[in-house]
Amino acid sequence: MKRSLLVPSLLALVALAGCGQEQASKSGKLQVAASFYPLAHFAEQIGGEHVQVTQVLPGGVEPHDYEPSPGDLRAISDAKAFLFNGGIDPWGDRLRADMEKNGVIVVEMAEHVDVLQNTAHEHEEEEHGEDGAEHEEEHDHGPFDPHFWMDPLSAKKEVIAIRDALMTADAAHAEEYRRNADIYLEKLNALDRQYREGLASCAIKEIIVSHDAFRYLANRYGFSTLPINGVDQEEQSARAIAELISVAKEKHIRTVFFETTASPKLSETIAEEAGAQTQVLHTIHGLTTEEGRSGETYLSLMERNLVHLRSAMQCQ
Repeated sequence: MKRSLLVPSLLALVALAGCGQEQASKSGKLQVAASFYPLAHFAEQIGGEHVQVTQVLPGGVEPHDYEPSPGDLRAISDAKAFLFNGGIDPWGDRLRADMEKNGVIVVEMAEHVDVLQNTAHEHEEEEHGEDGAEHEEEHDHGPFDPHFWMDPLSAKKEVIAIRDALMTADAAHAEEYRRNADIYLEKLNALDRQYREGLASCAIKEIIVSHDAFRYLANRYGFSTLPINGVDQEEQSARAIAELISVAKEKHIRTVFFETTASPKLSETIAEEAGAQTQVLHTIHGLTTEEGRSGETYLSLMERNLVHLRSAMQCQ
């Protein structure tokens, strides 16, 4: 298991963190570590020129079961604030106690939003018993669905939590952090309005997605998702896939969504059998190199998702 190697690595790096923190202080910027893209992006928008944000998860990499490298851990140990999602990055929870002992402000986003239950996790515990518990420790990302950044109003709660952490860590620039957060919160309000208006009148109220990562979005805006793979990317049975194809035909679903960091093959197979097309629905946990170069952001990708949803759901 990776767990036994990970924590000692952090402890060794924390022992050396004083040198890194001294170097960070000379830069004049607050050092912030974020587990993956949305949190890094929010921190950059709030912190502006006063923060230096290190994103642990590389761009374009699938976050499920990712473990940070020694270099990642070194960056975390140098930070004055560490932001992690909870659930999708369980290694963050394993590091939390040691980081807090060393004066790092740690923010777990799962503590600041209204989480949805991971029903697949419940089913697995019932079906596998003790074996399921061992599986959970190594692979399962907990009893809740961790994809809350996909809902703009949950994202607002994350921005507020990050704002408060930066204001605590760097009181000298607290008012600037507050102003920057207010500006970004208004952008999220505008995004929420776009979704409410854009999905207000749609002929189709169900979508097929490759990954069960869109329930927060669906719950917020009045549609439902039919996932090919579960919250933790666990694969569905052949019978379940066949049922998805039948549902797609019955309900005239003409789009099967897939994400950029996973193979689209199963989505393509289902689409072919159902007489549908495939389209990207971005989970926005990371940007590909091309997306980064072209200036894509959380907001632009959420707006693109809305365009694709409106097309698939035949919205007026």
